[in-house]
Amino acid sequence: MVCWSAFPGGVSRPIWHLNPIIPMNARRVLPIGWLARLATILVLLFWVATRAEAGRPQAENIIFGSIWANGRPVTTTNLVIEARRGDVGPVVARYRLGDDPGAGDLFFLKIQRETAPALSPVSVDSSEPLTLVVTVAGKRSFLSRVQLPSPGRCVRVDFGRQAEGSMVTLVALPPANIPAPTVPPTPASTPRRGRSTEETPTHPTALASTVMPLVGRRWVLR
Repeated sequence: MVCWSAFPGGVSRPIWHLNPIIPMNARRVLPIGWLARLATILVLLFWVATRAEAGRPQAENIIFGSIWANGRPVTTTNLVIEARRGDVGPVVARYRLGDDPGAGDLFFLKIQRETAPALSPVSVDSSEPLTLVVTVAGKRSFLSRVQLPSPGRCVRVDFGRQAEGSMVTLVALPPANIPAPTVPPTPASTPRRGRSTEETPTHPTALASTVMPLVGRRWVLR
């Protein structure tokens, strides 16, 4: 708020000319500028945190099961099971019946998991459903959508065992002849020479500490 005072001779001047504490260029500092700077800082910090959490490897999901026809499981080797991201997304896992002799008449798919959003085209995050496609001699026989459980869990899917549909069951562990989910190792930070592990900054912290002084310096120069 600007107050005006009348001087002798009928001259009116802003009152801040009488107060030496208020700078002459105070009218140039606008609240909207500070709000824009604060918004920029928050966006940068959110971007750094999101990029740091995205695409981190998680424990696999195992999808296994069988394909039935005429009341018995199919054992032909020209049967292929694929798992796709969404309906028309890329194939993230494929298994041809008989590839692993120890699995017998069961198939299994190892689904790689990552924290959302998944960065690898062959990995899946918690928000993406999978589409399972079964083909026999190149012809589609079954199609089913499956929502994955938490990382490290297993899903059993039996196609054609009940009428023409699929039976989906959530299980903790697969059978003994099916590989168990693989848990990725936790990466250990490697300190630089002459620096302890506690002093080694993480990637988000290092990026934030690099970006913030540059942003602040640019505002000061402006």
